[in-house]
Amino acid sequence: MADSIGWRIWLGDMPLGAVHLLACDPPLVAVWGSPREAYFFGAYDADYLGKLTVPAPPADAPHTANWRDFLDGLRAPDGTWLPVVKAGAWQIHTSYDGRFRVLHTDRDLLVEIDGDITPLERESDEPLAAVALDRELGTVAALDGHSRLQFFQQALAMGTYTLDGADAASGCLLTLPDAPDAALVVAGVQALLIDTAGQIRQQTRARSPLTAVDIAPDASLVATAESASLRILDGRLVPLWQAAVPDLLDALDPLDDDTAAISTNPAVPVRSVAILAEGTIGFVAGGMLGITIADAFEPLPQPRPLL
Repeated sequence: MADSIGWRIWLGDMPLGAVHLLACDPPLVAVWGSPREAYFFGAYDADYLGKLTVPAPPADAPHTANWRDFLDGLRAPDGTWLPVVKAGAWQIHTSYDGRFRVLHTDRDLLVEIDGDITPLERESDEPLAAVALDRELGTVAALDGHSRLQFFQQALAMGTYTLDGADAASGCLLTLPDAPDAALVVAGVQALLIDTAGQIRQQTRARSPLTAVDIAPDASLVATAESASLRILDGRLVPLWQAAVPDLLDALDPLDDDTAAISTNPAVPVRSVAILAEGTIGFVAGGMLGITIADAFEPLPQPRPLL
């Protein structure tokens, strides 16, 4: 993207699912057109790299050989492991090297370490609202419907903490950076950085409910979406830049004539966002995928120390 601020492509009338920025060299974009179909592009050159159709997961238990073959296929065209895949009732989170996984339903929470499946010991029978994985070291965060956040270091339980004022039952977002000491939890208009000892490190409130969030692997940047608006914050949750999604999409290069012909609808919210440490950002709004950089955003006023 050396000569532009990014690109966009229309992938169909149906709303897109999650977008992931795979931090390989160079980065890849994975975007889910449906729960079982992902499309891949080069983040910088916008080259289309192929499609993955995920088969139905095996009907037997995850510790069986059928599941080993199924899990081995959850990769990008270059062999990079996909961070999160929805497979029927299961959601699968995979580490960078593919040796550690979290598999969960709304009730079951399992980890796979070098092919061995271990159930995690939850302190609650309440259904799970969100689960996240640190893909580097294997820290796991699990949030239940009563807003209890539990941390694990791989298969070892670390602690459980109740998030006062967060209503997980009505929808929460949860993400972990690499080698973390804190998880990022979003509930409504509130975003919280909560460390593995249950302490709130940082917090901020948006003007309207947040619809998507991501944290860069090194925790230096956070991207949030408020309906049709995007913001980039630093690792202390201080807002740095913002952009109106319709204006941003209009500024991005369309990859084909079909994309150029689509009018931007300001009422369509952003449902997924991804960010890398160097400031590359991916987002989806309806059937449109956009890839851009922090330089395309407007800087926000920053507090200055008094002399």
